[in-house]
Amino acid sequence: MTGPGNAPPAAAGAPAAASPATPEEKPVWEGSPSHWTRFGTYLFWSLVLAALAVAGGWLRLGRCAFLGSWGPPIGLGVLALLVVPLFVVLRAFLVTRTTRYKLTTQRILSSAGVFSRRTDNLELYRVDDLNVVQPFFLRLAGLANLVVITSDKTTPTLTLAGLRDANGLRDTMRRHVEECRDRKRTRVVDMDLDHF
Repeated sequence: MTGPGNAPPAAAGAPAAASPATPEEKPVWEGSPSHWTRFGTYLFWSLVLAALAVAGGWLRLGRCAFLGSWGPPIGLGVLALLVVPLFVVLRAFLVTRTTRYKLTTQRILSSAGVFSRRTDNLELYRVDDLNVVQPFFLRLAGLANLVVITSDKTTPTLTLAGLRDANGLRDTMRRHVEECRDRKRTRVVDMDLDHF
């Protein structure tokens, strides 16, 4: 007998119905950092690359009289060092390219890694504060970092770097944080234990 009070049990393997108190998690925003966040790295190692190439070529051609016949082999060694700045620039490029941020109605996900990936999961109700920081070079490009300060033990601070509209994302995130806290009935309480 099935009536309104005796619903049949769910079939094995069927997804459970979402409870009305916990709405389904939905994506709100996705993004990745701009390569402007690595501007200093790219500039410095490009200059090192150029200096090594010029010095290695100059030595390899035997233009250094005081080194005599040692110039070309030393120049070849200097040219072999070109691998180091190329590796550093390529690594910085790939790390930036593979970093992803995702904001849902319940969490912030931050994934990073070239060969092996790590995904940090931060519940929105644990967010304490949101700050927008604009270092000089990011400000020139119209970008900013969004710093998320949390009560989470594993991720006390999460920086979403090099974002185009960090102020808009901060406001969106703040709204979802409040909605999450209302659903979970949680509030942040600041206590000054020095004056207790």
